[in-house]
Amino acid sequence: MAHLVAAVDAMKLEQLRFRAALQAKMEDFVEQLDSPSFTLRMKAATDKMGLYTKFLQDNLQDTILANGEDRDRMLKSVQTIGDMGVELKETMRIKMPLLEDYAERCGHPTLATSETKGGKYLLDLCFQDKALCLDDPDSQHVGCCCAAVPAAGSFTIPAVPDGRRMQAGSSSMDLCAEAENVGKERMDALRAQLKKTEVGQQLLDGSEAELHQNYPEYFGRCGSSARRLEGGFLENMALKAAKAVGLAHDTKVPKLHCTPPSGNFEGPDGSEPMQTAFWSQSEVDTCDMLDTSHGTKMKTQDLADVCADFCGSESIPLIVGTVAFGFNKSAIDSLCVDSSIMATDESRVKQCLTEATAMNAVEITVAAAAASLMTLESAKLFYEASVRAMIPGTSSRPSRRTRCATVR
Repeated sequence: MAHLVAAVDAMKLEQLRFRAALQAKMEDFVEQLDSPSFTLRMKAATDKMGLYTKFLQDNLQDTILANGEDRDRMLKSVQTIGDMGVELKETMRIKMPLLEDYAERCGHPTLATSETKGGKYLLDLCFQDKALCLDDPDSQHVGCCCAAVPAAGSFTIPAVPDGRRMQAGSSSMDLCAEAENVGKERMDALRAQLKKTEVGQQLLDGSEAELHQNYPEYFGRCGSSARRLEGGFLENMALKAAKAVGLAHDTKVPKLHCTPPSGNFEGPDGSEPMQTAFWSQSEVDTCDMLDTSHGTKMKTQDLADVCADFCGSESIPLIVGTVAFGFNKSAIDSLCVDSSIMATDESRVKQCLTEATAMNAVEITVAAAAASLMTLESAKLFYEASVRAMIPGTSSRPSRRTRCATVR
């Protein structure tokens, strides 16, 4: 049991480390994307989307795509949970079949969409020199879509405990301390890696409160955050609306008046076509003429920040275009909806959501099991104290645990 608790903790730190690496990689990608050399290549290219896709693949090869070191490390930590499931055989009797291939099946990037009916899958950030709507074949817009890697925690479904608990048995082992000892070396290394970057430190610092909120009983038994994983792992999956960061100014072209176009696919629930989202600056002016909230002209990094807000903390923001060039909706969809980078596979998304629920159930079961053992140990101590209080001359003596022989 202690090994499984430690493995769950390590998996969550690996997920945080993976997401921190993704964010750092995307910052580097935007910088290269906005370089003069790549802008010139885009202007000279006949197949602009082909060049853009190849550039994106090359830059993300070691993160979200197959054989990436960061991705493989994270998936290995997820797979460890399945390998160690034998310690929770009774509790995981129903859940284990779902988790056997979870890491492989749900470790590939897929298009992330908002959870609401008629939800969003694409953000129209701004347009280039022609005042044409996104769905016009001759338009050039900067778009934003979001990739999710379910096995990295991109899809987290609130799991409902089924009411069962592992029986604590007669063991008096301090499971929390044992779990810490089992995984201490690896956990310390993972924490140190996360704390090397500002993004990693923020992920650790910002998630502790949510972890305690989601598992109050467990952390009430297992002590302070210094002893336990400092990372949140039941964060909300909902995509956030884009935040307004622009200020009014004189435009050099007339404002657009467009209807947000629909996607050519349905959401995971099969309800209706997914929609394109607009933000406050989508129809105001060309990308290079937009102003930010701090009074400077909009840069590609500013647009990337809006894209990151749209995608939320658990998804990978993919900006398609820069302040210097853009694409029409058909071209953007060719990258975001079905491409060599990510796909829109409704059946796979549904399956991963089901398996994510099972994974959360495993985590909750581990927490409940640890809490049960701690509760039993507390009951033992309370009973011992009560008995000692009733025996004259023993109430002030220090407690000593003894091993009792069986009288035959």
